[in-house]
Amino acid sequence: MIQVAWRLSALGLLVAIAAACGQGSRTPCSLAVPGYDARGNRIPFRIVSVVPEGEVVDLLKIEGEYRVSADNETIHFPETFIGMRPLVITLQDPKGRQMKHRVGRTACQQRASFQYGLLDTGDEVAWAVVSGQLAGCRFQGDWWVRAMPLFGQPTYEGYVQPDGKFQLETPQGTRHIVVFGSGKIPVKVQAFDVVVGGKNDMGVVDLSGACPP
Repeated sequence: MIQVAWRLSALGLLVAIAAACGQGSRTPCSLAVPGYDARGNRIPFRIVSVVPEGEVVDLLKIEGEYRVSADNETIHFPETFIGMRPLVITLQDPKGRQMKHRVGRTACQQRASFQYGLLDTGDEVAWAVVSGQLAGCRFQGDWWVRAMPLFGQPTYEGYVQPDGKFQLETPQGTRHIVVFGSGKIPVKVQAFDVVVGGKNDMGVVDLSGACPP
């Protein structure tokens, strides 16, 4: 009876050690690179290669301390990779289309989304003009409007006239986050699909109840 109990105890210890080793063998850091279409809908990309910028070696295929692993759109990497040269990540969608995404690693748990595709009319127009009318406040002083792609960079800035009319320009035909503000106060945030070469009238944007002092 004592021998059986000892065997069971030893077996439990081995299972616990194996589980601990399995957890310890996992790379501790991860980088998620989810993809979205021009309207902000999720696209199920998967990572097919990971190459340090300026190199040709695929870190998914090598052995040793510099190897990384990928789970669909998430890379798992050693903590020692933080702060090293950026990675050029190749992703593929269900139709076999591929795109490259350059990402630097600045933290152990990181997310770097990207947008794939554009909204445009097909015309030879390089910019989109976004306009509209603000209402509900007195638009004197330092009023501004800024827009940025829902996923990605950079930010574009426009102006607000004393009568509340606003306008800005952006070269990216994607869903944007548009921010209206005065001085250091962001007053309202609104999502808007911007089409290059198309009409981008946001209409009347009512700021009633949110006017800065």
